Amino acid sequence: MCKGGVERGQLKEHQEKHCPLHDAYKQVDELKETLKRKFNDKLEKEYAKRTKILENTQHEVVKLLQSDYEKLVKQTKQDFEQRRDELTQEFELKEQSFKIRVNEFENSVVSREKLEASNKPIHLNVRGKIMTVSLGDFIHNEREPDNLFKKMFTGQHPCYQTQCSTFNSDPVYFIDCDPIVFKHIIEWLQYGAIAIELSNDVKRSLLNTCKKFELKNIINELENEESTRLNLKNFVNLHKIQKRSLNFKYYNFNDLSACDFSGMNLESSNFKMLILKGCDFSNCNLTNANFIECDMIECNLSNSILNNTNISKSNLSGAKIDVCELIQKVDFSRCNLSNICFKQFKFDNVIFTNSIIDGSKFENITFEKCKIKTHFKKNNGLINCKYIACDFTGTIFEEIDFKLIEPSLSTTLFSNCTFKNSDLGK
Repeated sequence: MCKGGVERGQLKEHQEKHCPLHDAYKQVDELKETLKRKFNDKLEKEYAKRTKILENTQHEVVKLLQSDYEKLVKQTKQDFEQRRDELTQEFELKEQSFKIRVNEFENSVVSREKLEASNKPIHLNVRGKIMTVSLGDFIHNEREPDNLFKKMFTGQHPCYQTQCSTFNSDPVYFIDCDPIVFKHIIEWLQYGAIAIELSNDVKRSLLNTCKKFELKNIINELENEESTRLNLKNFVNLHKIQKRSLNFKYYNFNDLSACDFSGMNLESSNFKMLILKGCDFSNCNLTNANFIECDMIECNLSNSILNNTNISKSNLSGAKIDVCELIQKVDFSRCNLSNICFKQFKFDNVIFTNSIIDGSKFENITFEKCKIKTHFKKNNGLINCKYIACDFTGTIFEEIDFKLIEPSLSTTLFSNCTFKNSDLGK
């Protein structure tokens, strides 16, 4: 309202000094400032509120995204590991299949080579003795895989050839070895066996030769056998000194061949199922001893006391049984008594059921109360033998001259016996 009557440029001064509406304008300005300030405050609060809401929303969204991301990473990792395991397993199966095929191929090649080599004969000059053996016994031998013969025949070690008129075109290789010893080496390479009945000289020579030709396993076998033999010898000598009975049940002794038990008191000793080839039991007390199922080939039982001794199912072929005045209550049932000379002694209550007596001789023998079921032949002799109260049930007499026998017919039982071409005239 004052603007129309005021000169140009004097409005502000007029308003401050002369205008009656000055205060009103001032109040309006203050009110405008107040409203502006309130509006700004409200706007800031609203901004802060919405900012907080947005931050919370953003935090929740980030948290949700983080959770989804972690789940996705975890699932992806699981899928990756599962796929990796599947591929690994598939690879291992293929690798295993490949190895199997490679092994089959290699084994087929080796088998073919072994077959070719094992069937290929080679000629050897063993200190002048010509032998023909299989090459496979040396170069593909599982018992002695690193033997010197293999190196000789595969060019790893010098091997000299000798002239032989028998084999003009084939090479003959020289082997510096005793032929007898070499035979035992061949048997070991082929069958894994060492002859039991070897003399000490042959064993010593065999051991030295095996060391020369690097046959490690047979060396161990021979040394272990020698160690066992020494331990056994010490064991037997100890019992000789202490005069004790022997019981091998709790000891790891199976082969007692050629042991010297002479003069020992072996009463009630237990030798059941042992190998006793060539053992010396002379002058022993074998009362109540147990020899069931023993290998007693060529044992010496001279002048031993056989009383209530059980030798059933044993092999005594070629054994020496003499100067035994009385054999009492001995069980020879199912024994091999071949090639034994029974001469000038008495059997009392002895069992010969199902015994083999091929080639054995019976001269001047008295059988009393014996149970005999065997096959007597002409070569068994039965010269000047006496039979008192014996039971011959089931016995076969073939070509036996009863004139040379003095049976007590009143007390001897011959039921179910078979007489073939025998002279019963007396």
